[in-house]
Amino acid sequence: MRLSQLKALIPPAIKTVVRSQLHTGLTRTENQLASLRSRWSPPAPVEPSPPVVEAPPPPAPTLPPITRQLIAAQYLRGEGLEIGALSNPTQLPAGVRVRYVDVAPIDVLRARFPEVADRIVTPDIVDNGEELGTVAPESQDFVIANHVLEHCEDPIGTLKNFIRVLRPGGILFMAIPDKRFTFDLPRALTSAAHVVEDHLKGPEVSRRAHYDEWLRVIDRKEGEELARLTEDFIRNGTNIHFHVWTFNEMFELFSAARDQLGLPFDIKLAFLDPPCLEVVWVLEVKKPQA
Repeated sequence: MRLSQLKALIPPAIKTVVRSQLHTGLTRTENQLASLRSRWSPPAPVEPSPPVVEAPPPPAPTLPPITRQLIAAQYLRGEGLEIGALSNPTQLPAGVRVRYVDVAPIDVLRARFPEVADRIVTPDIVDNGEELGTVAPESQDFVIANHVLEHCEDPIGTLKNFIRVLRPGGILFMAIPDKRFTFDLPRALTSAAHVVEDHLKGPEVSRRAHYDEWLRVIDRKEGEELARLTEDFIRNGTNIHFHVWTFNEMFELFSAARDQLGLPFDIKLAFLDPPCLEVVWVLEVKKPQA
């Protein structure tokens, strides 16, 4: 049966009731929607959340910088000497007593080094720091000699004198420049064999060669001027860096002094932190065998 035929079978009265109910229902629904619209207000705009920033991780633990002062605090005790401190004395731990050794009285040093005159420490002992002829044997707990050994024509002889004035168990504290970080960079390295020869035969065997190299490489002299200045330096005993080393050559020097020439010491510390100019060496005088 078709849909049109089904509609024809519905009585007219029922059709009217259905239409009325549909109209009433639609009207009610529209009124409810209108009421809802009148009471609805748009929500307040939502502020965007700030970006989440993670807290930085805590810093990694670090060691304090290794310095002369820190090393001195670890190894130096009692009473001792500092050679050639001039305007840069080593900072020592509390209770440690030091006497300063230099080659001239304070007024001479101030005249010689006017740029640091007001900071020069007054020498307690005026003596040749390479020889320490006025210091009694085995009388010191430590000897400090920073930037001294490279100025010595006979470094091994100087080491012997340092060790002579130290008590058994005494400490020799030295900072020695590494040529890679100084104006000595273009110069030839000094071998342990050269230093041993300087000690056994006397420094005069290489003195002229040292002055010649200094004047050619550092002062850029040549020809007649080079020859004249070399003679002047020899006659006046001009103070220069006679020897230049890196860490390796320093170690070879100390090994030769101990193992080949019998100097009684042990190496307690050798510290180099490039590019920090220098190597700090701590040597301990051996105690007599029981």
